[in-house]
Amino acid sequence: MQILVILVGGWLIFSMGKTGYLYHTLYAENEARIAFILQERERGNLDVVVPPFSVGSGKERGHVFTRDIVPDEKDWVNASVAKYFRLHSIRASENGEGR
Repeated sequence: MQILVILVGGWLIFSMGKTGYLYHTLYAENEARIAFILQERERGNLDVVVPPFSVGSGKERGHVFTRDIVPDEKDWVNASVAKYFRLHSIRASENGEGR
């Protein structure tokens, strides 16, 4: 019984640590993205291209964000982010463009 508790406890601690690391990575990337968007808007660029987050869109990001900006500028998330930042459009790069 003690071995089971130790194994489950170890797995939970590892899982929480991984999620914490992913959250920290996404937080830092999001802060940099916001600064970039504001800088572009100040420069008069109202059609902004940003790189996607480095953390994949699968289960691991589901703990922190549900959706990210996608390459299609007409996507509802992109349209909402563009409206929030008072941009014409925003989209994620597909091939390293942006930034």
